[in-house]
Amino acid sequence: MIVVQIPNKSETLQEGVERYLETQGITCENGQLAVWLSDRHENLEGIEESDATSSVVIIKQAVATGWDCPRAHILVKLRDNMDETFEIQTIGRIRRMPEAKHYDDDLLDSCYLCTFDEKFTAGVKLALDKNALNACTLFLKNEYKTVTLVSEQRSMVTDHRNPQKALQAIVNYVEKEYGLSTNKAENRTKLQAYGFVFKEDIIRYTVSGETATLDFSASEMNTIGVTEKLNTHKHGRDYHQKIGRIGLEIGMEYSFMNTIIRKLFDKKFNYSRKILALEPREVYSFVLNNADRLKHLVREAMAYEMAQLKMDMPMVSKSDFYIPQSCIFTYNGESKTQIVYEKNVYQGYLSSAAPRSMPEVKFEKFCERAESVEWWYKNGDKGNEYLSIVYQDNSEKQKLFYPDYIICAKGEIWIIETKGGFDRSGTSHDIDKFTPKKFEVLKKYLNEHGLKGGIVRNDDSTDELCICMENYSDDIQSDDWKILSDFVK
Repeated sequence: MIVVQIPNKSETLQEGVERYLETQGITCENGQLAVWLSDRHENLEGIEESDATSSVVIIKQAVATGWDCPRAHILVKLRDNMDETFEIQTIGRIRRMPEAKHYDDDLLDSCYLCTFDEKFTAGVKLALDKNALNACTLFLKNEYKTVTLVSEQRSMVTDHRNPQKALQAIVNYVEKEYGLSTNKAENRTKLQAYGFVFKEDIIRYTVSGETATLDFSASEMNTIGVTEKLNTHKHGRDYHQKIGRIGLEIGMEYSFMNTIIRKLFDKKFNYSRKILALEPREVYSFVLNNADRLKHLVREAMAYEMAQLKMDMPMVSKSDFYIPQSCIFTYNGESKTQIVYEKNVYQGYLSSAAPRSMPEVKFEKFCERAESVEWWYKNGDKGNEYLSIVYQDNSEKQKLFYPDYIICAKGEIWIIETKGGFDRSGTSHDIDKFTPKKFEVLKKYLNEHGLKGGIVRNDDSTDELCICMENYSDDIQSDDWKILSDFVK
């Protein structure tokens, strides 16, 4: 729903708005238009319902405090000089999601403000910080409307996970990373060395001390552990919640995740590669005291390359990909530099495009300056309209990988994924644990379609963009990393 806010004593403007909406087929008579004014109330009953008929509401004064309409999505503000508190409240009304979830569609997952009021815009940006960006519609240049690639989509069964493969992946991971084996006593000692807690009691952590600020991290507060006796009845709910959250990390439902945990740690469950042999009561304590460590372990195991098992990739659906005819372009209007990137496929693409990671900023500058680059396109990161490639985690969960860029250099198409760089000491700043898997499926895709590309990262020690095309390595000094400008000049 669109919320149109007009000034007081502006009957002429109100009539103009209603006349314009009528040309779009939106009127009070057909129920598409609602009016909420001090002297006029029309089509307001049930307006907050998701299936309500009205798509536009005209208001003047602040909407009642208790009013709640999550489907409000766009604010057209034709007022100015309003109270700051109400400004933020109004923005809050259009930031809610109608079904309390996102839809993997940028148009639906963002809210929009249309206004000439600079003071209001400044207030919103101050309140939302980096979450508030300028936006406009950009249109594809004619010469790129025929560019065609093949996009992959997940099969119809998108929620499939294989608990047995997940279990094997976890064991493979802990054997390689923690050096565990079938020796339960040694495993316990090694896990303790990695910070795992082995206590019969439950340990709760809190902070103690005095502070004059709510920012505990900036004050001299002490973290202390409070111990309480395990009661399986009392702590059973906590156990179920923790197991559920661990499973949520990989999309595994509670019953499967609980079975995995029991096979790994509970002596009552048979499993040839069991890590520990705890009493059932001890499993409660172990999970509750190490929930965050277990969550991290499970998440890492699903992406761990050495834990990769032989899997059958189900059939994926394929379709032609065309660069979208238009896009909602977001940028930082406060940036001092507003250069139009002429090589971008869209008319009016600015150097202040946001949000962008530092590797993306560097790569876009590189594309614009490289003589051999004829054009380039920034791919979206979710949605069927963008180029995607299917890959799997170690539980055979299908995921979609959206490469960052498509470029054309000397008549050849390159597909590029940018990642966090390497600092001056060579330490990796890539936080994506699935990068090796994405590299493999990208390489396979490029070979299948006769294209070029790879993973691009920045080397801070030389301030050079480097590309990995054949074998993925997390060592910038390895021969697998080449200077990008040597291939795309």
